Amino acid sequence: MKKRILDRIHVVVYALSIVGWAALFYSLIVFDQARPEMKTVVTNYLEVPLRDDWIGKAYDKLLMLLWFCASVSFINVLLNWYLKVAYKERLSLSIFLLLFISAVAILIITM
Repeated sequence: MKKRILDRIHVVVYALSIVGWAALFYSLIVFDQARPEMKTVVTNYLEVPLRDDWIGKAYDKLLMLLWFCASVSFINVLLNWYLKVAYKERLSLSIFLLLFISAVAILIITM
């Protein structure tokens, strides 16, 4: 019985990890669409009109995706911690890395 529960928790942890990393990858695509355009010497010389601010809907979508990544990885950390305590399993570094990356991205973008 315990082996079956352990296998299900492992599947949930791996699935949440894949979902979290996929959401982070998608948030990078949204970031590219939402961010202000870069001014260069060439664009200044040719007087090309550029966007100086974030696109509102894409910015909100980006923050929602990053918060989703952070919450999924936090749930994953809790499940992984339960596996460590109850079944003497090892902790996964990728989950902590995903939590750190999404938390830092939220802090940088909101400031």
